[in-house]
Amino acid sequence: MSTSEPQASKVRLEIRGREPETEISVIDSSFRTLECQMDHLVTELPPGLYKIRFRVGPFLQELHQALEPGSQGVLVEAPWMRFDSPAPLANTRLTHEYHEEAAEKLSRSDRVHVQLGAGSRLFVFTRDWELKGEGHPANGLSLHDVEGRLLVEFWRAGEQGGAGLDAWAACHLELKPGSYRLRVDAGPEGVFEQIIVTCAGWQTQVFLLRTRYGVHDDAPWRPDLSNASILMEHASQDRGFQAWDERLRLAELARLSLGGRQPYLLQKHLGELLKGKFENPMLGLYAAHALLENRTSAPASVDSHRPLLHEVVSNLQGLIPGHPDVEALRLWLELVSPETLSGRYASPPMLRGSWSIIVEKTGTHPALIPADSLAARISRNVWGSSPWLIWQLENAPAPHRVATPFMLEMLGSPAGEASPLESLELLSFLSADSALSMEPERGAEWDEVEESLLELLRRKSSRGALRGASPDTRSLLASLETLTLPQLVRHLELPSSTVEAAVSKLREKLREQHKARVLRARMGPPRPSQPQKSLGLAEGLHVCIDRSEGQPRDALARRSWMKSRGWAPGRVLRVGFLDGDPVLQERVRHVASLWTQEADVRFRFEKTAEAEIRISFRERGSWSFVGTDCLRVPRSQPTMNFGWLTLASPDPEVSAVVLHEFGHALGCLHEHHTPPGGIAWNKQAIYACFQGAPTFWTREEVDRHFFGLYEQDLTVHDQSDTRSIMLNPIPPEFTLNGFHVGFNTRLSERDKAFIRQLYP
Repeated sequence: MSTSEPQASKVRLEIRGREPETEISVIDSSFRTLECQMDHLVTELPPGLYKIRFRVGPFLQELHQALEPGSQGVLVEAPWMRFDSPAPLANTRLTHEYHEEAAEKLSRSDRVHVQLGAGSRLFVFTRDWELKGEGHPANGLSLHDVEGRLLVEFWRAGEQGGAGLDAWAACHLELKPGSYRLRVDAGPEGVFEQIIVTCAGWQTQVFLLRTRYGVHDDAPWRPDLSNASILMEHASQDRGFQAWDERLRLAELARLSLGGRQPYLLQKHLGELLKGKFENPMLGLYAAHALLENRTSAPASVDSHRPLLHEVVSNLQGLIPGHPDVEALRLWLELVSPETLSGRYASPPMLRGSWSIIVEKTGTHPALIPADSLAARISRNVWGSSPWLIWQLENAPAPHRVATPFMLEMLGSPAGEASPLESLELLSFLSADSALSMEPERGAEWDEVEESLLELLRRKSSRGALRGASPDTRSLLASLETLTLPQLVRHLELPSSTVEAAVSKLREKLREQHKARVLRARMGPPRPSQPQKSLGLAEGLHVCIDRSEGQPRDALARRSWMKSRGWAPGRVLRVGFLDGDPVLQERVRHVASLWTQEADVRFRFEKTAEAEIRISFRERGSWSFVGTDCLRVPRSQPTMNFGWLTLASPDPEVSAVVLHEFGHALGCLHEHHTPPGGIAWNKQAIYACFQGAPTFWTREEVDRHFFGLYEQDLTVHDQSDTRSIMLNPIPPEFTLNGFHVGFNTRLSERDKAFIRQLYP
């Protein structure tokens, strides 16, 4: 006979999700997940304390619930997900009641501040969050017509409030329906634009939070175009913005599904979610594009929703006829013939997804985007990875976020003369006796589009070859002739007219380069008695620039350890990929884990916008923010970049780059800047190298990147280590005593001891 106590009666637990696609989990005191359902969960559990977890896309909230013995049942309603939004929606994370009240009041029709025409409305609301005393919230923000003529400077128009608090600024305009250019002037960081479309009978609402453009302390705070919230309301109903409107909240959550972020809109409830399209066209646009983002990776899934997409687009066409983003969807669904839209896209659309559809269609219908139009002109300057189509003006200076990679690539040496890197086995796949086996030199002669073309050609030429083999110029030229215009348009995401011009230019450069190499090979190496002509070290030597927020310009970031930038020992750092090939991502993940074998810190790779370390492969160069500075970077932007790693990159190259940049992410700085560094630099040679092409650094920039030493009391440093992964290659020409350093591809013993000391 059993002597155990009778088990207490179970208690009924019912949990209801508040928002569509709420994942509900019940976790017991032993951290075991007992139940997991979508939207609605009913179960019976023994009395006790349980954790209930609610997840909507990337957003997560938890609460504890006690089940008392003898209870008849417990009903739990999910809380609102407090996500980040530039729109001051109620029950979101970044809002104040006075923001909500101002947006509601000033978006109504009796509050028009600027009259530029009639037929449509535009409401622009900019605000701050935890940023007090930094000037007008709309500083640098202006509206222009499609020709670029200034219409409104928002820091001079409208109303503002919240002085001494998180300030806000609002401007309500009445104007002719059409496309307009919303511009942000970020000073030395560049000038950026996107299209805003207003429609007859509608009010377009644009909400913006300010962010810092650049990484320096004195970088300007400007409205953040990349994370803009754009909504629409019937102008005739005079509703304006409604902070408690669940339709607007749903549209915002749909927007957060775009741009490669973790999806919120799951296909299960898509039809139900799109019922709001009759009142808010932006929900229909966001939802349709969220589906179409899977058209390459999951075409069958998209095809299964074609009837629903047809219905959505048909309804949108009735609501906002002629809207360029609706026309793009109609183009993809083949509801309209491309011939009837000839020249239609002289002005770009609002959404990046619409742009991709239109550009792809120009592969077979070039007339969609006229060669001399605004859309064609901005195509080479598309900026960032936002769901919005944003570009940088051509005559604006390049933003600081584009850094040069640190890899030393001495390509193009005369035949018979060994490359300095061949002894390091980095380019062991090159033939030492033939310049014709070398791939095209990288450097100032290739612009961004040409680099992308070259990368495509390298992959195409290397298929079927041994892993790591480098295609020569002849094979690249042959590959170039076999690619079709539609293939290139899809790969580059550029209009056909831009692609044709770039291909023609690249073809000529490759031919000239090939002729020069043939000539060098025929001439052979120069005689020993003849002086060697400089090959231009700056064309092959690249320097990784570690990035650090909040430091004075004269306090340089170097290796050792920046005391204020370290993570807490035992910390689990989340790492997320914003883009990139899965195979290359796995190679990065494998190499990065080598740091965690030596230190009490862990990397957890997951798909989340909340990751402390966010990796992209799209920007130029390889770089990383330093340590906890990653926390200051807007969540829509990368904290680390591997812009020139590809599937064809050899393992030593991947190892060197990934270990180096993850060293920065852990707080390690460049070795040659540590107080014990003591390198006898040949300063004049370095000035001559980097003040010219392709870097064009100023003397101050050269001093900062090469010669400065970090202050003794700001670092925890050991002895200088020439084998450190944090030491860039140093050719002998850069020192007075012939000191040089090769390309370090693995953690040195001192690296390991040092990181163990810092993360015990």
